[in-house]
Amino acid sequence: MARALAALYALAGTLSLVALIVPHGPDIEFRRALATSLLAYPLAGTLVVAGDRVPRWVIHAFLACGTLMIAHGTYSTGDGRIAGSASVFYVWIAIYAGYFFTWPAVVGHLAVVTGSYAVVLALQHEPAGPALVIGMAGMVAATAGVIGSLAGRLRALASTDPLTGLPNRRGWEGALERELARVKRRKTPLCVAVLDLDHFKEFNDEQGHLAGDRLLKEVAATWLGLLRDTDVLARYGGDEFGIILPDCYPNKANEIVSRLCAATAGGSTCSAGVASTTDDIDMSELIDRADQALYRAKDAGGNRAVFAE
Repeated sequence: MARALAALYALAGTLSLVALIVPHGPDIEFRRALATSLLAYPLAGTLVVAGDRVPRWVIHAFLACGTLMIAHGTYSTGDGRIAGSASVFYVWIAIYAGYFFTWPAVVGHLAVVTGSYAVVLALQHEPAGPALVIGMAGMVAATAGVIGSLAGRLRALASTDPLTGLPNRRGWEGALERELARVKRRKTPLCVAVLDLDHFKEFNDEQGHLAGDRLLKEVAATWLGLLRDTDVLARYGGDEFGIILPDCYPNKANEIVSRLCAATAGGSTCSAGVASTTDDIDMSELIDRADQALYRAKDAGGNRAVFAE
């Protein structure tokens, strides 16, 4: 997120400098425009160096700063065609906000865009100001809407298993990160289970992959119906499933996992490894503990659930 915004800053600064180098007309306040263009580079460098460590509120601040820089650059270019070209940079704000932020945050940034453009036109005494502001507001709103909708679809496709309709490993780990953050804030109990169908490879070899796919879909549908609304079931990979059990102590997790194993579709059995925590713990460590418990269940002959030590 930070590096994407850094790229936009650097590209905007470069395009602005090129526009100042080529013939551009006499109305531009050259020093102001040059200062605004050059300022983009240290801001971009700051974002690159900070990287993923940048808090989200800082990203919002940098994006709002970019909007104000666009307004200042637009004002510095006068009221001719160059000013109109400079204001096109506002669309970049809409694209970035629509892709990365929630709709309330998008609306906030678009309000800053519209307000800053209205101020610029008022200072320039532009007689067509109201019409231009309405046009700009509509353009950035439509851009953010389209980008946000497409981004949402892409994220859904990227985090969903096409066979079962469950979250895939990426979606499951994203949900687990959010739950672990809640555990850290509230010290609530959390259990994670990893379930694996016993002898699934042999089933595939004997019955065929289509039968294997049907079994996976039946298992997913059956287990999903037995979980709480707050639980997250995902196809972790192959015939392996992952479950997130928020606000769940080990004894309750044992009850839930045992119920799932007993209801495994197609006469199959499953093995499960379960890990729990109430502390600040790394996601990979928690998953590894559940995996190790699953391996012990498999080594013991399968068709059982084992809790991590």
